[in-house]
Amino acid sequence: STWWVNYPPLLTGTQTQQAWARAFGRNLLASGANASPLSSGSGVYLGNGTALRSFFDAEGGEAGSRILIADVPSPKQPPPPPTSRRRSSTARVAERVETVSSGVPAFPPTAPTRNHRALVGNHSFDHVNATKVRAESLEVGRPKHVLASTQGITCSVEIDASDVAAGEIYALVAASGRYNDHFPSRMCSFLKCFSIDDCLQTSTAEARTNFSSVVLEAQNLHSDYVLAMGAGKHAQLLPDGMLNVIGAERMEMNSSGCAQGVLDLTLFGMEYVE
Repeated sequence: STWWVNYPPLLTGTQTQQAWARAFGRNLLASGANASPLSSGSGVYLGNGTALRSFFDAEGGEAGSRILIADVPSPKQPPPPPTSRRRSSTARVAERVETVSSGVPAFPPTAPTRNHRALVGNHSFDHVNATKVRAESLEVGRPKHVLASTQGITCSVEIDASDVAAGEIYALVAASGRYNDHFPSRMCSFLKCFSIDDCLQTSTAEARTNFSSVVLEAQNLHSDYVLAMGAGKHAQLLPDGMLNVIGAERMEMNSSGCAQGVLDLTLFGMEYVE
């Protein structure tokens, strides 16, 4: 059981639970407190990432207890966990936040400081680079390529919209540093922004633009293990079979002709701390 703290679009309880089961090849039963959207997130997951049952209350209208029931087969031979490379936990020196914009105003540059940290979903990283995309700039049937990089990490995404919602802002985010001030992490994420000036601080669970496909790739995450996760409208898990994770540095969302909003697709790499 857990009292997970949710700040969608990133790292919601159900996304992280599903990603953990997939990364370690283990069946997982997770029970969230569900006292509010902040603590929601429960599910029954197979070791291949399949969510047999899941529940996430993004709106706050379904707080309280519930029972999730599913038949869980016992794996004959569970795969080994990801190989640990045991990296140093030495803190990295914080640098300024770098933000690149494609056709839209960028965040104002921040002077270098050893104490500055960039908020990411009410958490923080030392280094962040975000390339923003206005939904209006997307053309149905014409894929758009976006790049972002920081601290040697290179993130790329190919997005193909099927139905554009005017006014929405998305971003490709490359981030590196200590997640929640403790865990050395490196991340590539394609996510929905709250506004043109706020892609990382304010929570949002609404995504009205539909995509036929989104392909996210990461280079040089150099992590001990990578959690590959994604969510659609209202921070719900993407339907089974729609998300394909290829190794630790590529994931594909293909809606197969169905209208599918994307709140985020994220490759979140973490390092063991000794």
